[in-house]
Amino acid sequence: MSQARILFFGLTAIYLLAVIVQFFLAGLGAFGGDWDVHSGVGFVVALGSLLLLVVAAVARLPRRMFFVTLLLVGLNALQIGLARIDVEELAALHPVNALVIVIVAYSLTQRSRGYLASKIAA
Repeated sequence: MSQARILFFGLTAIYLLAVIVQFFLAGLGAFGGDWDVHSGVGFVVALGSLLLLVVAAVARLPRRMFFVTLLLVGLNALQIGLARIDVEELAALHPVNALVIVIVAYSLTQRSRGYLASKIAA
């Protein structure tokens, strides 16, 4: 079994956890905390999605998993853009997009876990 596939699963799990931490940090910011921490971690999370894409390519994951990972990168780019936009109605989509990111990241984690399990059983 490819070490890159194992790494991909581990990184997707860490990525999902980091996104959940982002929700906590957003809550802190909303109640008087420092928004810079949320922004900084968000940038690291976005870089993490790029790392996932590279590992997905190296691991030669199935095409669908690769494209879901690419979708995650696009959603992260959109998330950064939504945080910086001056139109309130569009900027308000930032938390909605974050929910989509959680759903896609969870799906990717489950898919990579299932993919690993099928390769171990084979």
